Amino acid sequence: MGELADVGELELPLEGWTEAVQLELTVSLGGAENTYPLWVYPDEEPVCPAQVLESWQLDEAVWERLKQGGTVYLAPPSTPEALPRSMKGQFTTDFWSVGTFPNQEGGMGLLIDETHPIFRTFPTQFHTNWQWWPMASQRSVELPRGIRPIVTQLDSFARLRHMGMLFECRCGGGLLLFSSMDLNSLKQYPEARALQRAIYRYLDSPDFCPGQELSVQGLADLLGQSGPET
Repeated sequence: MGELADVGELELPLEGWTEAVQLELTVSLGGAENTYPLWVYPDEEPVCPAQVLESWQLDEAVWERLKQGGTVYLAPPSTPEALPRSMKGQFTTDFWSVGTFPNQEGGMGLLIDETHPIFRTFPTQFHTNWQWWPMASQRSVELPRGIRPIVTQLDSFARLRHMGMLFECRCGGGLLLFSSMDLNSLKQYPEARALQRAIYRYLDSPDFCPGQELSVQGLADLLGQSGPET
């Protein structure tokens, strides 16, 4: 008691898991017991479906694909330059409050639509948990009030902006999934690769059929750009 000690090594075979799953690991020793959440992801490289245009910028190719009624996965870099109407996310709540310490971003963690079909292959709860650590610290964009995100970055009570990290919509005649988490820069994390794989699977399924509408100018505003040339 009061110091760290090596008590042995625990090995868990994981070859049998072919889909992402959340487990509980319970360890008992000498009458003491502790339980840990454990996420297991298959070692599979995410691949964007052929019919989906994945883009890191809002350019003419994106506008043209939307105009043709196609599908776009827009995932710009998670930087202030690429996302001027954004704030840096936080895994935890802000410190004390932004009223007392105004120099902090003020993020309050994630609110996740855990029943959304995009999470069928990425187990999650409605709140931030440890598998969201790499993604939760990425940037979140300010959305129009009518757009409901799949992953929300909760803003501080002093500002209450409508912030989202992942949302879907109809736009410009096509279908759009938008992510501000920049998962392509987080490939060193198995949980980020697993979320990217879940997104690709969703885009390649009949479930991807968003009902909410975002105007062309509304999308351009998210990235501080003008709309497409007519």
